Amino acid sequence: MTPQGAKSTCYPDADGDGYPGPGAAIEVQGACPVRTTAEADPLDCNDALADAHPGQQRYFSSARNGFDYDCNGNEDLGYFDSSGRQRTKYTGCESASNESECTIRYNERTNGSVPPRCGQATDGILACMWSGGSCGPSAFEPITVRCR
Repeated sequence: MTPQGAKSTCYPDADGDGYPGPGAAIEVQGACPVRTTAEADPLDCNDALADAHPGQQRYFSSARNGFDYDCNGNEDLGYFDSSGRQRTKYTGCESASNESECTIRYNERTNGSVPPRCGQATDGILACMWSGGSCGPSAFEPITVRCR
């Protein structure tokens, strides 16, 4: 709590998420007003959207103009099944050369195209099987890609 009559340095926080945007600091008498914060760091990467801020842990189904929600400089993708459970991203089925070693190594099927992006759906591989002298996927589940 700021003592009455004391000055505070406050940083603009347009979206009210507790992380300041790039605006200049302001000096006020007493406590910082609403939509400002007394903390200078870390800076918000998108001060127009409260869901985007440093350290964000939730995943979202839309990319919001391609920026990342957790302000780490990357669009982090998460893979979720129809029940909302997060799944591991695998990248295919593989085998050294025989049936006993046919295992999953991915959880998205792209058929040689670009991998799915935030908000898109894909088929997650549940199982691999040896067939016709090669190892390939044998069971799938719907997966939704989310980002943070």
